This record gives sequence, structure tokens and C-alpha cells, in this order.
Amino acid sequence: MQDKNTGLSKTACETLRRLRVNKGLTQAEVAKQTELSVSYINQIEKGHRTPSLTTLQTKIAPVYGIANIFHILEKREAPEKPMVVIKQGTYLEPLKLERSHKLIYKVLTDEKVEKEQLHVSFVTLSKKSDSGDSQHQGNEVIYVIEGSIEVIVGNERNFLSKGDLVHFNSEYTHRMRNTEKKDAKMLIVRTPAY
Repeated sequence: MQDKNTGLSKTACETLRRLRVNKGLTQAEVAKQTELSVSYINQIEKGHRTPSLTTLQTKIAPVYGIANIFHILEKREAPEKPMVVIKQGTYLEPLKLERSHKLIYKVLTDEKVEKEQLHVSFVTLSKKSDSGDSQHQGNEVIYVIEGSIEVIVGNERNFLSKGDLVHFNSEYTHRMRNTEKKDAKMLIVRTPAY
């Protein structure tokens, strides 16, 4: 049986807890070694949060001494609908972030998709502007559709142009800058949704 709030089955969540207990580790010790919060570890074990596959394999598996953690994951149940289509013009109204009226989000996913911990948005970063710092659990993918941007994640900087893509762990402080004289347009995918 699969927990309704997560992509991990109840069995997989219980297995993660059992692996931790068998290693004689507390949630606090796992959190410290993985650089994740105690609350996040607790929510994973209870089936309330879904860690990314990268987090499972590169952070949690080494702490539990497992070479490949994917064998504990069970196949997901089929969703209610195999596909959700959102036609052009039916997106939610653009959202301007209060911290910067230079960043405009158009959310492309509906409630059901976001419950599955995925958030997709079309973002316009106005010319000569900055998104401001952001930091949250999960992963993020930015695909540049038009223009160019500078993406700063932790201490790393990368310049992206049309057709470029970046994937990063969004637990690091990150921001986007548009130093050009025209707007930049991007598709941004985040997991989990927030």
C-alpha cells in the first residue's frame, strides 16, 4: 500500500526507518551526517515527504552503508489520470513576488500535480534584475527559453543562454540575475512543490 502523501510506499518508509534503527542511529545523527533537518528525516520515515532520488542515493544511502538504495523503493501506483494537459491561455494568473516586481511566475501545474510534490512554472525575469536569495528543500531545474541569466548556487556561478539547463540541490542558497537589456524567460521545475 502506498502512502497518499508521498511517492514512497509505506513499506519503503518503514524500511528507511528500520535501516536507521539497525545502524543504531537517531534521526538527529542521520540529519547531521546527511546535512538534512531532523524534521525532514522524520517526515520521510512517516511518509509525509518524498526525498529526491539524488538525496536518497547520495546522502541517505552512504549513511546506512548501502551501495544502491533504489531496491527498497517499490513501483508507484498508477495515478488517477495518466496525463494532465494544461492548454495555453488556461494557466493561473501571473504571480509577481512581493520581494521583486521584476520576477513574474506563471504556475503551469494544477493542484493534483503539486500534491505529487512537483511544481512547474514559466518565469520571466525582467531586464537588469535579480530574483533575490532563495533556499528550500528539494531540487530545482531551470531551462532558459529566451535571453540569458546568471545562476548562483552556493559559491558557484554559471551563465546560461537560450537552450541551456541547470539542475541543482535547492537546499543551497541560490539566485538568478538578468544583466541583459531584455527580459529572460525560463521554465522552472521544483520538487517538492512549495
